[in-house]
Amino acid sequence: MGGSMEKLSARPDSTFVAQVVYAIPAMDELKRRFPAYVNPGYDRVVFEPITVCEKISRVAREVEFEYVHLGCDASNATALSEIDKRCLRPALPEELFGFDVKYPEEMKKHPIVALGSTVSIRGKRYVAYLLDDTHGRELCLFWVVRVWTGDNRFLAVREDAQT
Repeated sequence: MGGSMEKLSARPDSTFVAQVVYAIPAMDELKRRFPAYVNPGYDRVVFEPITVCEKISRVAREVEFEYVHLGCDASNATALSEIDKRCLRPALPEELFGFDVKYPEEMKKHPIVALGSTVSIRGKRYVAYLLDDTHGRELCLFWVVRVWTGDNRFLAVREDAQT
């Protein structure tokens, strides 16, 4: 394992505010924004919110975000549990896209994950995942059964009256 759960910080790395439109951009827009790679699944993707995100308002608005950084390898369940412990909820893919529009440099610092919705492809569940590696900006789908490495940041949303 890449670290200890005891190293979790009590304070978020940063907080962010971005305008969110609750729609998945068209494939040509995604390819423009993520020129190194867009998972081909995005041309037919239908995200389904996880239980804690099912009733989230889809009204366009400003959303306040923060990262949850575990600092060690962790399962999806562990990441979701830590998000919940901090009185946050996992970001939806549409929120991840809104975040990226305002803060495109953030993905150069670390991979960013939105756990609030999954998509099923050939019987496996995936989540939206941004990274910038040696090839450039990438929009991926990550299989939720796999372990997240300690450098990932889970994008989380502060609850408010509209969410």
